[in-house]
Amino acid sequence: MPQTKIACPQCGQPAIAEINQLIDVGQEPGLKNALLNGQTNVVVCQSCGYQGNVPTPIVYHDPEKELLLTFFPPELHMPPAQQEQVIGPMIRKVVDNLKPEQRKGYLFKPQTMLTFQRLIEVILEADGITPEMMKRQQERLSLLQRLIPMADDSRKHVVAQEESIVDEEFFQLLNTLVQMTAAQGDQANAQVLVGLQRFLFDNTAKGKELKAQVEEAQAAIQSLQDASKDGGLTQEKLVDLIVDAPSEIRLITLVNYAFQGLDYTFFSLLSQRIEKAEGDDKQKLIERRDRVLAMRQEIEKEIAEQTEAIRGHINHIITAEDMEESLAEHAQLVNQSFVEILQAEIELAQQKIDLARAEKLQELFDMIMEASQPPAEIAFAQQLLESESDEELEALLKDNDEMVDDKLSQALGMLVQQTSDREDIDAATKSHLENIYGKVLQITMRKNLAK
Repeated sequence: MPQTKIACPQCGQPAIAEINQLIDVGQEPGLKNALLNGQTNVVVCQSCGYQGNVPTPIVYHDPEKELLLTFFPPELHMPPAQQEQVIGPMIRKVVDNLKPEQRKGYLFKPQTMLTFQRLIEVILEADGITPEMMKRQQERLSLLQRLIPMADDSRKHVVAQEESIVDEEFFQLLNTLVQMTAAQGDQANAQVLVGLQRFLFDNTAKGKELKAQVEEAQAAIQSLQDASKDGGLTQEKLVDLIVDAPSEIRLITLVNYAFQGLDYTFFSLLSQRIEKAEGDDKQKLIERRDRVLAMRQEIEKEIAEQTEAIRGHINHIITAEDMEESLAEHAQLVNQSFVEILQAEIELAQQKIDLARAEKLQELFDMIMEASQPPAEIAFAQQLLESESDEELEALLKDNDEMVDDKLSQALGMLVQQTSDREDIDAATKSHLENIYGKVLQITMRKNLAK
């Protein structure tokens, strides 16, 4: 999402906010979940630690559901005429992004949402999520908020009374909170949520069920790792694992992780076993083969759909008037699969001698590679961490004096905070990081006083 500097609502210092006023699901499907999960229009202040949502106008468009919704935060105190000046260009962009045959009547009658809550409700209602279901979700969230600060003994009493809403959706909500908190660098609260997660796994019926499923999936992964030893994972070994999988979870995990090995040779070996088997054993093998084949076809279908969707996004970016702006709008979609498909598209364009397309695709690839490089201060912080003595550290700081500034100090400060409670980082590394941070802080303070 586009990054914007704003004044922190709490301390007034400059802060980075992720602002996205146009949520066009047809162009960027991932923005819908980000909006519903409260991950859009968020500000994080490095000065005081404030985190929260930024009141901002929103235009939401879902062409499949024929939804065009607008929301203008009342706290902005902007008269209707000015609101139209802000909202109007975004609606025009929605229309411009559609082919002429896709431009339907609903586009000329946008629905005005008076509150952000109502915006979310209308989006969910279009997905078939009823008010009763939303109420149930709110109950889950309220229970989570009650459980977080409690000691385990108190949690047991509350969970015993509320176990009817500690269902799979409850655990999904908790897992989302864990991921969001960790992504924001709040390791202390993330650990609290992980502790609650463990407690619920051990003390609720649904938790025990999910824990057993996780253990089955882990067992499947371990079996693949074990089979990969002593000569590697052969087709014969894979057939053994698939045939002997004791549960549906184990089978699903094996198929997903070993998908590339489920080829012609695999099914030939499995068919040979079927031919040699008799009675019930033969029927079980046939059913297992049919199940694995159906699972493989489903995965292939999903991959094909994802690939086609990514190709569509690539085409949209390279045909935009401003590729850099379009890439920024699609930044959430850029992952390893996106880059691999982009590289394949470059090769295909070159094979077809479509030089204009190949050049545009290569330009997009170069932009992504450049954007994926870490900021200069992070790269230099990594270089400092690799120093092996105080003398080498002092030399690096002296030779790169222009890099020693507030940005570097803030980056190192965040690293110190993020690693302080992590058990997977040894004490020597933490001490080395704190030493670097201390020296950098001294230098930047001295520089700031000299200004």
